[in-house]
Amino acid sequence: MIVTLEGFPVEFLMTPGLTVDVKGLKMFQLSFEKGSKIYGDEADNDDCFETGLEKALGIERIP
Repeated sequence: MIVTLEGFPVEFLMTPGLTVDVKGLKMFQLSFEKGSKIYGDEADNDDCFETGLEKALGIERIP
C-alpha cells in the first residue's frame, strides 16, 4: 500500500501471501515526484532495484 505522509491511502496492490514485499513493490506503476521517499520493511530488499530507483527517478527507499 502506498500512502501520503498524512497516512491517506493512494494506491494498493493485493498479492498472494507468499509474495515478498519487494516483488510487490516492483509491480506498482510508480509515479512519484523526484526526491520522494519510500518507507518499507528492511527484511525484503533488492539493492539493485533500489539503486535504480534512486539514480533514475531520485526516489529513495528507507527501511
